[in-house]
Amino acid sequence: MVALGALSTDLYLSGIPAMAAEYGAAPAQAQATVGVFMAGFALAHLFLGTLSDHFGRKPVLWCGAALYVATSLLCAFAPDIHVLLAGRAAQGVAAATGPVLARAIVTDYYRGREAARVMSSLMAAMALVPTTAPVIGSWLLYWFDWRSHFYAQALFGLLILAGAGALRESSPSIGKRRLQAGHFLRQFGRHLAHPKFTAYTLIGSSVFGGILTYVTNSSFVVTGILGVPVERFGYTQMVISLGYLIGAYSSAQLVVRFGIVRLLCGGIGVCALAVLLLIGQQSTGQPGLVGLIGCVSLFCCGCGAIIANSQSGAISVFPATAGSASAVFGFLQTSTGAVFAGAASALYDGTVVPLIVILAVSVSCASCAYLFLLRVAHPED
Repeated sequence: MVALGALSTDLYLSGIPAMAAEYGAAPAQAQATVGVFMAGFALAHLFLGTLSDHFGRKPVLWCGAALYVATSLLCAFAPDIHVLLAGRAAQGVAAATGPVLARAIVTDYYRGREAARVMSSLMAAMALVPTTAPVIGSWLLYWFDWRSHFYAQALFGLLILAGAGALRESSPSIGKRRLQAGHFLRQFGRHLAHPKFTAYTLIGSSVFGGILTYVTNSSFVVTGILGVPVERFGYTQMVISLGYLIGAYSSAQLVVRFGIVRLLCGGIGVCALAVLLLIGQQSTGQPGLVGLIGCVSLFCCGCGAIIANSQSGAISVFPATAGSASAVFGFLQTSTGAVFAGAASALYDGTVVPLIVILAVSVSCASCAYLFLLRVAHPED
């Protein structure tokens, strides 16, 4: 469930240039298929958490997974770029169901550092999908065409539908409140009024913006600028995802001992080091393949610890309405990512400079949010 959003982007990245060529679309239009997906993904958070708190996790999951299968097939059969963009936006709405409910279910059962440990383990397991999905996507493109990526996504949605029956209903608030339209917006004010929730959310959102920036531009950077053959593109994504996996797995082992706040500091430090190394390479000439992939992998290693801990820290502030808290966190995280990625796409000039600039902004924002967290959180959290 938690990997549904990642699979929806990482699996088809290698096919974006071919998609643009088939439709006669500009690179920016093809890259926008990531942006509109993230926009739908973000907007769905406005109501998914509240609906799952009211009706339960399982009914919302079943509806979301069924819609995901349908929209994946719509993208596969899209006759032009405009239908594809619409399909991707709708697919983003459906895909949000997985991670929103997965985060809420963890908080239904666990609290504090234990929740952070489970969330980190979940993030490490999730990293297996972006580790393997780009490789599978590259070979699907080599054997078939870019439409096969969406058939594979539809199959993944069917697997979630099949597995949903094994879940137990865990929402503690089914039917306890009247469902009102105004509540969907009031939840933002209520959650963001809590300084700890806001600080954790800003940290997680900032670094996610850096990750999504690379994801959005990776196919053009790696295959276009650096000249990597399309069938080998997935292996570069595998290295980067392994960095994320290492960070998330290490966090799962260390968080009970050191706490969420300390691990966030370490993760931000690793991300900052990666950006400084990229800036150093750019100052002496454009980074090569090994240098770029190595630094982005290091950045994602830091993000693996940051995202898991910021999620559990934020959602644990509101255990009674974990679905709503997960939704607000996810909406802000995804919206920030979409803004960062959109800025990088708009600034794309055939070099890696816009990517490096956005990554630097990402780390700077996360650092400022961490300083705010130190003022409102207990050091032992």
